[in-house]
Amino acid sequence: MNLSLKISLKNAITLYCLILHLLLIFHNMKKHLLFTLLVIVNINCFASTSVPGGIVNGTWTLAGSPYNVQGSIQIVNGDSLIIQPGVTVNFQGAYKFLILGKLKAIGTVTDTITFTAANHTTGWRGIRFDNTSITNDTSRIKYCKVQYGKATGTSPDDMGGAFYFNNF
Repeated sequence: MNLSLKISLKNAITLYCLILHLLLIFHNMKKHLLFTLLVIVNINCFASTSVPGGIVNGTWTLAGSPYNVQGSIQIVNGDSLIIQPGVTVNFQGAYKFLILGKLKAIGTVTDTITFTAANHTTGWRGIRFDNTSITNDTSRIKYCKVQYGKATGTSPDDMGGAFYFNNF
């Protein structure tokens, strides 16, 4: 059986153009889909949380990391802050982290929590337990990297560095 399809040159060109047009649309859809996926991934990769100075509490998650601290922060007596594995806390200036409540910063061997400074020269004023109430004695800091904590200024800020303990 011999099948033959007779088509005019005009119809062949029209069919060819239609196929090319459909391929181009499909190709552009793939590019647009890929672009959209890349934008979503980049937004998630570059997510960050700005933390103004003042009282902090609750839970800091990896999804919100890095946490860019814009002023001195504190956990008040009776309150707590949990920092999840893999989180980076990046102090944007010479600010301190005063713990009057409970800090639970528990990383893992493969997913440490990092406390650091945006400016390595000036650093930040470190994690400070200064007159923390005895009822708040369950703070835990495990598998954490603490970088660029500096003890400068007037007393008691000129004592410590990464950590400072007074009447704890």
